[in-house]
Order: sequence, then C-alpha cells, then structure tokens
Amino acid sequence: MTDIVLLILCILLGFWLGKSWERQLWLREEVISLHCEFARNLLSNVKCGKVTMTQFVSDFTAECKSDAFIKCVDKFFYGKETSIGVKLTTQQLKSISDFWSGRFTSTQQFISHIEYYIDYFGNLSRQLKEECRQRSSLGVKLGILLGSALGLMLI
Repeated sequence: MTDIVLLILCILLGFWLGKSWERQLWLREEVISLHCEFARNLLSNVKCGKVTMTQFVSDFTAECKSDAFIKCVDKFFYGKETSIGVKLTTQQLKSISDFWSGRFTSTQQFISHIEYYIDYFGNLSRQLKEECRQRSSLGVKLGILLGSALGLMLI
C-alpha cells in the first residue's frame, strides 16, 4: 500500500515540476511581450508629447497585471533591489537593462532607441511564443514520466 502511495506522490511531484517549468516559459514570454507593448506605447507618447516618462511608466504599470513586468520596472527604471521572479537568459536580462538605462541627448536618439527595441522585443516575443507552443506540454509529460520512473525506482 505504501508503494502505491509513494508512486502516486512521485508522479504528482513530477506533474507539479512540469507545470512550474511550463509556467516559467510563459512568464518569460509575457515579460518580453509586455516590454514590446510598453515600447510601442512609449513611442507614441514621445511623438505626441503627452506626459513625462515617469508619469507614463507609473500609468502603464498601474494598468499592467503582470507582477514580473512591474518588478522589471522597479529593478531597472526605479533602481530598486528586487528579484524579477522569472528565469531570463543573460542576453535577455542585458537587453532589458539596456532598454531601461539609456541616456540620450536628443529626442531623435531616444526615438531610434525605442524603435530598435520594439523590433528586438517583437522578434524575441515571436520566438518565445513559438518555443512555448512547441515545448510547454513537454514539461508536464516529462515531469510525469520522470516522476513515474523515480517512483518505480523507490518501490
């Protein structure tokens, strides 16, 4: 009887780990796509000259439902020491940091910076969406399989 319970617990553990991995994939894509959306909205704000950067950031984050994006803003824009909570690659973290830390001497230079990152984050978001579609269900399946194998080894 304990063998069956142990096997079921290992399978559930594998399922939970697989779901966590899948959630991390989708969170990574969400953070990048929100950066792309933010950059698009910022570009239209800069061209129309509606509000200051600080006011625009606070308005955007007030409407944003992604905790990970808000933590990125806190870390890279406001300079707070916080953990993002999403496992991003080193290149992705560097790109997000470079996006937020730009210092510009002219509006045209700022606009070209934003346009570059709209393209960059847009392409990266499409790549990550495709990766999520292909690999997200793999995490759950692999987790259940490895949990079953562990459970059978422990029996």
